[in-house]
Amino acid sequence: MSMKSFIAFKFLLALMLLNSISCVQATSKISYSYNDVEVMIDGTKVWFYEHIQIQVLENGSLIVWIESLVSNPFFDISDVSKGLFCSSLSIKKNEQPEVTVHYDLNKISREEADIYANELCQKWLSVFGGKGELVDVEEVSITSPLTGKTYRSIFYVYKVEDLSIDRIIHLFMEYKPKKGFLDLLNKDNIKSFNKLIFHIFRDETGNIRYELKYQGYFPSYFKFKAGETYVLDVFKLFNFTGPLRVNDNSFGSTIWIFLMKRSNFDIALLEARVPEKLTIHKGRYRISFENDPPSPFLPGEQIDELFIKFKIVETGFKLPSFSSQMLGYIIIGIALPFSIFIIYYHFKKKNKFNVNKLRCTRLFLYFAHNVSTES
Repeated sequence: MSMKSFIAFKFLLALMLLNSISCVQATSKISYSYNDVEVMIDGTKVWFYEHIQIQVLENGSLIVWIESLVSNPFFDISDVSKGLFCSSLSIKKNEQPEVTVHYDLNKISREEADIYANELCQKWLSVFGGKGELVDVEEVSITSPLTGKTYRSIFYVYKVEDLSIDRIIHLFMEYKPKKGFLDLLNKDNIKSFNKLIFHIFRDETGNIRYELKYQGYFPSYFKFKAGETYVLDVFKLFNFTGPLRVNDNSFGSTIWIFLMKRSNFDIALLEARVPEKLTIHKGRYRISFENDPPSPFLPGEQIDELFIKFKIVETGFKLPSFSSQMLGYIIIGIALPFSIFIIYYHFKKKNKFNVNKLRCTRLFLYFAHNVSTES
């Protein structure tokens, strides 16, 4: 999902919540206000300081996200921060890097947004290098059906050329905190990244925050086969000796691990050496280990292992173990009589149609003859 699509989806989600407020307030113990919803649209609620998310896909591939706020700004944006929602520099493997900028048109004019977006893009390029070209501009306008307030914003997308990946990796390692979840990355394993993002955004309190995001993709990491046992060792995945320590500035650190199930496979957990704060949820489509914001890891807390051992168990309908030749005979034996019946029925129906057609023709000729005779 592109940055524009994600933010537009966020707008839509907020408006859906607006519509549901009147329904939930009467029965829910959780209180909502219109201001809370407007915060969701006008700013970003910061649920965590740093976050790890790992997905074991049905095909055995892994997707890993590691994100963290950083205390040091990438550069000064004080002269272009008015009305800024967010901006990012995104580098994805085998794709052209891009700078995205998102401004609030309720707070600045379109003319101001055009100027600020261009200046902000130049700030990105002055630090990270490369040449940028504006390739897309899109305005979004959404009116709340309850409050009548219209939310207007504008997106800018700049494609970036001549960007040095070595410089990007160097700056990512320079900006990353000295302690925290990003310690899983080093100057060697970060080179296998699938995506790196340098992100600037305004939170719900109006503060500008800076964030680093790493995405790793490990295709076919597991070769799943029914009856076999597998181990997900996150420290081993990144060649990290441990322990992992929570950032000292963290107000919330979360870890989510998802084991996705295939339609004909189930997952049997054999061993889980993970922090006690990770709650295990077993669902129809996945097994998850997660600590939600109400129970985050505390600053300086130590994580010794992220180790999960599981077995793939086959479920559902299974064909008997016939040889392919025998199975072919059975299919032919079932299909042949059915095919003969279809052919017989088709020709019977066709012949019946032809007989009726002949009768109608004869009847028409008979009446035509009588009419001509009488005249």
